[in-house]
Amino acid sequence: MLLAEADPDKTIREIRINGLLNTHEQLVRDQLTSATGQPFDEELIEQDRERLDRLAVFSRIEMAPTFEGDEVILDINVVETARFIPFPAFSFVEENGVSIGAGVKASSLLGRAISASLDIRVGGQQELEFLLDSPWGMRDKTWYGGEIHARSRINELDDFKEKAIEGEIRGGFQFGPSLRLGGRLEFLTVNADLPEVTLTGRSTESTPGIGMVAAYDTRDLWSNPSRGWENSFSLTRFGGLLGGAGDFTKAVVDLRRYQPLADKHTLTFFSFSTFQTGTVGIDIPIYRDLHLGGTNSVRGWSDLNAREGKNQFINTVEYRYDLFKPKPFRVFGANMYGGLKLAVFGDIGTVWNDGDQFSDNFIGGVGIGLRVIIPFIQMIRLDLAYGQRGEGIVPHFGIREKAFYHRRRVR
Repeated sequence: MLLAEADPDKTIREIRINGLLNTHEQLVRDQLTSATGQPFDEELIEQDRERLDRLAVFSRIEMAPTFEGDEVILDINVVETARFIPFPAFSFVEENGVSIGAGVKASSLLGRAISASLDIRVGGQQELEFLLDSPWGMRDKTWYGGEIHARSRINELDDFKEKAIEGEIRGGFQFGPSLRLGGRLEFLTVNADLPEVTLTGRSTESTPGIGMVAAYDTRDLWSNPSRGWENSFSLTRFGGLLGGAGDFTKAVVDLRRYQPLADKHTLTFFSFSTFQTGTVGIDIPIYRDLHLGGTNSVRGWSDLNAREGKNQFINTVEYRYDLFKPKPFRVFGANMYGGLKLAVFGDIGTVWNDGDQFSDNFIGGVGIGLRVIIPFIQMIRLDLAYGQRGEGIVPHFGIREKAFYHRRRVR
């Protein structure tokens, strides 16, 4: 928020950045459109604040202009989250329940706002997770990221004991602050206790894939978005010259819109589609099929296997009201932030193998809930929903934005 009225007839004399501890000052300056010698423009300065939030290293950003005659001194006051911070790690997938553990996150590796985290969780499933992402920089020309998951769990939906290592490596070129194009390598190695689960009949098999990815992101504040798009598209080829089990192509379309209605009021729209060629059990391994119903797909359903198939189409509309807008605070010397939202939502989706199943397999649900906004995992979701006939009101507990799990094999 600006602390003084803007005047387009005034010129920026100096830009001072205060509060940096670990992040390079030049990286911060590279995000700014405002520059010394240019007219003072309140709209551009608000855009600069949003771009600094995209670095995901600050718990507080304050743009404070001081007017001296026809000139302006712009102070950018920031509070960084801790460079390395241990955190209690927990996850929830409705198939296996809650897993808890511990992890450590680096929010600004090499002073470049590179994010990396490693955590280990036990409980519903045993999992080791590593995540790496470069920031959406204003002037960056390249980008990269990746993730690795090592899991041991009971695959309740496909009825076998599973040990798996899966993940992806992605990277490419960035065009301006909002568009990324690049390639991706996806890998999945599964060890199953039942040989009939695999395509090869062996206990262990792999399905590597290679493809392309495009992403378009114009969200205003990544820590708590209320305006903008978050869209992505990927096309990946599995098998063929890559070898391994399976022989199919997968296309993923992920569309998310945050639409402000008024102060504290936001409407969100999520639409997610997966299309796969081939036949499950012949070209596509059984453990790569898709299931619909539950916390991370269509709420109001306790049956996670309400529908299954190789393709999916999931849609959500959610109204959100800020009960308490996120505010910074300190815990044991670490800078954090927190907020609370009320939500009213509706979900509808379908999965199918053949075209005639598309309309027959639609299910839906409606409900209300709370969104607790916190660092690292973005939000905790507490929902009450109605949808599945005979089940009444179904409670749901979730972590992260629901749309985050649409693209996950284990959700």
